Amino acid sequence: MVHDDTEFINRTFTDAACFGNTGTVEFLLNNGRITSDSFDKALEYASSSGYGNPDTAFFLYNKKLASGKAVLKAFEQAADVSVAEFLFENEVIAENSINVTFDRATCCYSTGQAAIMKFLLKNECISAESIGKAFISAAISSETDALEFFVS
Repeated sequence: MVHDDTEFINRTFTDAACFGNTGTVEFLLNNGRITSDSFDKALEYASSSGYGNPDTAFFLYNKKLASGKAVLKAFEQAADVSVAEFLFENEVIAENSINVTFDRATCCYSTGQAAIMKFLLKNECISAESIGKAFISAAISSETDALEFFVS
């Protein structure tokens, strides 16, 4: 039976987080059988996807059950600037994680990633070397919006 299958419940929990189904995530979390590994994965999935619903990532973070490693991965994989900003403001984010996030934002240029790139640049936490690499990458990829941002 499903109610006895902890592995199935944990998989459903992480899937619900990936799809931004906060109500389902809360319901399954309240059953008390979610493992710490599944919780960490759920935070990472909700941050990197959440199908445009960052509320699931906020909900999970505010439970204060995620490992420090999962929080850093959630920051690095954030698909929405509100998640990146929230984690940046509420956690001590390692320089390496900031650089990973910036590199990801510049190589996977999308509206969400562009906003994350701008947020990190605005907070002056990116090295000149990383900014230079991003500029070159944008030029090679013909990302004129990114180039415009760098030169303005």
